[in-house]
Amino acid sequence: MYEKEEMEQDEIMFLDTSILIDRNTETNSRKNIINQRLLNKHAMTSTLVFREFKERIIHKCIALLEIVMICDNRADLETMISQQFTNASILLKIMGQVDRETGSHEIFDKELIIETIKGYIEGSMEKRFMRNLVCLSDETKCEIASEKVRCDNDCYRLIVSCNRQKVKCNLPKFVATKQDALNSFCALANREQQTEIEKICSVYEEIQDNYDLAKGQRNCNTLSDIIIALEAPINSAIYTTDRHYEVICPLLGKSIFREDYT
Repeated sequence: MYEKEEMEQDEIMFLDTSILIDRNTETNSRKNIINQRLLNKHAMTSTLVFREFKERIIHKCIALLEIVMICDNRADLETMISQQFTNASILLKIMGQVDRETGSHEIFDKELIIETIKGYIEGSMEKRFMRNLVCLSDETKCEIASEKVRCDNDCYRLIVSCNRQKVKCNLPKFVATKQDALNSFCALANREQQTEIEKICSVYEEIQDNYDLAKGQRNCNTLSDIIIALEAPINSAIYTTDRHYEVICPLLGKSIFREDYT
């Protein structure tokens, strides 16, 4: 792997969660666009992004598997997904990837679908996430990112949330080292009345006297986008489809490469 300081300026693409999800679950034409964007670039990301990917994709693969196992046809599967999940789009996106690999959209081959999703859960989706990444920043040392899928009696489990009192990570120290950037960020956000990021500044204000409060699911999730942006090297462009970064990056002096893609 390349060290971050060895990479030439403007050659580094820091991939956020949205791009890594698209790169692994979207249509082949969409994947080709992303791969073209990354051609001759050093692609990198962070363990915090990996944690989000595991929560949004691998953990959802487990939920999808449980539904597939009790369905006998495509119509029942899609009905159950829409009924049981408020945000069904991510499960349907994963199922779209299964369809492309197995042809199961035309013929509902339940055994093949189950085998494919199990493969995702047991490691193939993690390997795809890591593919062609030259660097994985680990400044927050997120414990949840290193959690492994457990299987007991053919039942899969993956921990994707953390408890502030129990978790041991480097997030408090990381936030402390970035306090100047965060103070400047919130001052600019307030001056420019950037209401989209009020929650970030509100949580940051809460934790300033005790950075240990940054840990835990609620605060970590609220701060995650700005933490990810701060993890990106100063000479990188953050590659994303998430409009949230359009507000965050300019206030941090970070470059952004965002595609108008939904």
